[in-house]
Amino acid sequence: MKLLFVFGTRPEAIKLAPVFLELSGRSSFDCKICVTGQHREMLTQVLELFELRPDWNLDVMRPDQDLAYLTGAVLSGVSGVLDRWRPERVIVQGDTTSTFAGALVVAAIYTGFDEGPDNWQSLWTCAIYVLLAATLWRARAVQIPK
Repeated sequence: MKLLFVFGTRPEAIKLAPVFLELSGRSSFDCKICVTGQHREMLTQVLELFELRPDWNLDVMRPDQDLAYLTGAVLSGVSGVLDRWRPERVIVQGDTTSTFAGALVVAAIYTGFDEGPDNWQSLWTCAIYVLLAATLWRARAVQIPK
């Protein structure tokens, strides 16, 4: 099975390195790594510690970058890796922009929502709205005394 690991920060690498090493040692798995480079220097330390060599390095860090740039760069980069290698499964772990954007592009491609631009965007917009509405409703319901 072709399995792609996507991560960009030190905490993500620390958690995924043992999983990668275990599965890549099994003959039934063809494992590869795509790093976003979101936290380049700290990520390099972990890669060296576990002796991991990424197959793709998106190298997305730029001076004075903003969230929009970073999200777009990860979306585009991971999409390109998926188009070229076509893994059967993708593992994305964490709570960073790399995780969010990586998971978003994987969901769009592997669930068939990439067939039309409006299909998956509508789905995600609805999901975000539901989460936001629930959060706002709860915030209004639970008033913090002054």
